[in-house]
Amino acid sequence: MCASNYKKIRVYLCAALALGFLFGCARSAPDLPVTRANKSDAEILKLLHINEADLIMKCPELGSALLKVNEAIDDNELVIKGDRRKNQIVGYLGALFILPVIGAENNGEAKENLENLQVRKDQLYYLKSRKDCK
Repeated sequence: MCASNYKKIRVYLCAALALGFLFGCARSAPDLPVTRANKSDAEILKLLHINEADLIMKCPELGSALLKVNEAIDDNELVIKGDRRKNQIVGYLGALFILPVIGAENNGEAKENLENLQVRKDQLYYLKSRKDCK
């Protein structure tokens, strides 16, 4: 084999690796929640965009809301996991033939929902800790 063939193979392998990284992650990790360690209560309420309706919720209501958020997170993660096998196959084929990459599912809506749900989860956990809920 000549040197140009090795170079082509290396390019294809690098492309396959890049596609694997691109399609391998469902979404980026959420930001760490704000803590009382370095922020006042008023600052945290503002940063988390907690409104008056949330502030008057009682512990059982917070627990119920948190349960619904966790169920919605599970549902969105199932959507992403459902497309994972297809995306992996597309990624492998895309390393050989660039055209299949078009068939990959980005799941943008599910990922955006997960980000919003994570923010809501952080709000609810903060409110639960603020009210000393168990």
